[in-house]
Amino acid sequence: MTQTSTVPVRGPDPIPAPVFILAPPRSYSTVVTAMFGGHPQLYAFPELVLNIAQTVAELLVSDEGGRIPGPAGRALRLGGLVRALAQVHEGEQGDQACERADAWLRERGDWTTAEVLEHLLRAVSPRTAVEKTPQNTSSEACLRRCLDSAPGARFIHLTRHPVTTQASMFEHWKLTSGTAVEHHRRLSCASQWYLGHLRVVRALDGLPAHRWRRVRGEDVLRTPHTVLPPLLDWLGVDSTPDALARMLDTGSWPYARPTGGRFGGGDPKFFAAPRLRSARLPDTVEFDPAWGLSPALCDRLARLAGLLGYPQGPAGRGEQC
Repeated sequence: MTQTSTVPVRGPDPIPAPVFILAPPRSYSTVVTAMFGGHPQLYAFPELVLNIAQTVAELLVSDEGGRIPGPAGRALRLGGLVRALAQVHEGEQGDQACERADAWLRERGDWTTAEVLEHLLRAVSPRTAVEKTPQNTSSEACLRRCLDSAPGARFIHLTRHPVTTQASMFEHWKLTSGTAVEHHRRLSCASQWYLGHLRVVRALDGLPAHRWRRVRGEDVLRTPHTVLPPLLDWLGVDSTPDALARMLDTGSWPYARPTGGRFGGGDPKFFAAPRLRSARLPDTVEFDPAWGLSPALCDRLARLAGLLGYPQGPAGRGEQC
């Protein structure tokens, strides 16, 4: 994939409106983004986390949506943005390129984060940019910034079954949540799934239908040849067999294998082995009683899951809670 070798200059030419994948954490969003990154007419960024702040100065000190506080956590969260800047500026993500990208960012504290996004969009134009940042769903403010960040932007609401999502969140966050009580961690996982998707559903309901699509992540991974062509047609790009074959080669995404000392920007498990895998899809929405979720919470989770296309249990709710 050809990259620019110098820092792109912002100019007046129109640029394609970006596509944002909206999903809470652990929703297959990294691998799905990598799939879009293989398409010759698209350019998929790693997690840019731009919408957690209004300005670059605020971004550099923000702990919004982070599970590791302080400078170390911020460096990890900004890893995807720094890697993206290095890649579009210099065509590589080595340590020195990332150091220059980091310096470039810090010199622009007075920029809005929307201006940084515009800079990146212009750098990869005429390709259409695709980006996902789970923190976009973590609060009303972050989601609103995402919705307003680029005129004409389109949105893909990527979903995942609540049971497998919460199990994945729990295992992932055991590594970063310190000594958090298991029950509290379980509640946090349920809340992240429920509130994240509820925010997206409500926000997209207020947009014209032609600006968004909803798709189950399991379907993208299990039946890509069926699910991807309609999405590509909606985006106005090729859905040829060659384009689809490139999308399935997720290891070819420029951000699939972090180089040097810079990490961040997506799922560490995917970065460790960036290949396409199928996804488990439970037949119904049934929560493990050992998770300790209340019947009322299980009912709310199951009802929202039904709206998102995941069948509920025989009684229409998570009775086993």
